[in-house]
Amino acid sequence: MSYQLVAPKDYTEQHKKLIDSYREAIAAVPAEAELFFDFKDVDSRFIAATDFAGRLWGLKKGQDAIGRLDRELPCEGVVQFADDFVREDLEVLNSNDLSKNIMILDLIHYCCGRKLLLTSKSLLKHDESQSKLGVRCLSMEVKFSDFLSLLPNYYAEFGPGGSITRETESIALENAKLTPYEHEVCFLLTLNWSHKQIAEFMNKYRPTSAPRVADTIHKCINRIHEKLNIQHCYDDSFRELLVHLGVHKRMPQAFFDRLIGTHVLH
Repeated sequence: MSYQLVAPKDYTEQHKKLIDSYREAIAAVPAEAELFFDFKDVDSRFIAATDFAGRLWGLKKGQDAIGRLDRELPCEGVVQFADDFVREDLEVLNSNDLSKNIMILDLIHYCCGRKLLLTSKSLLKHDESQSKLGVRCLSMEVKFSDFLSLLPNYYAEFGPGGSITRETESIALENAKLTPYEHEVCFLLTLNWSHKQIAEFMNKYRPTSAPRVADTIHKCINRIHEKLNIQHCYDDSFRELLVHLGVHKRMPQAFFDRLIGTHVLH
């Protein structure tokens, strides 16, 4: 028997007892503590949230979020990317991997200002009944200066961009699968960098025995064009295609892990 999605209207007494225990745990967190922790049900409605999360969303306390969707919060920055958050929830809920844990960088203008949060989303489940009850979300702040140090013009190019996911596998574009290295080059291309800038970045953060030069990157891009069956495509138009496909919001694992450094979420 596989785990089944269970909506709040179908909660058993055991389910309700589990949810109440989570609410009690969150209620015990001091109001002044800067802890961002929330739970959602299978419809992406909030079950519980810390007061710190509530204040970021423009609420007096976390409890005021209960029953709301992201798009129903009084924070324009969150509402703008509400569909992204729901897609992430569904990725966790619909996975056959009960231990699935997705990592995301949320670059958003909250009600108190711009913040970069490292977010972990995992399944809220009840093992005895083999039920999926929702999603657990834990976030912690990452220094924006660290982000700019690695990718200095990302914010200038894209502004508060919502969710930036950590891609642990090779990505597919237009039915063509890219290698991790090709994905990294494409991601850096979305930043409007020259071939020389990309080569210098890769030599610093992904060094090889033979240092890369602009021509190395040019040849890599040509291979990607061949995979995508693209002919006579200049960098500007190719970059527009990559941004349209959302490559700038799918950060290669090597870059993501370097950025978050010692930040760990459980």
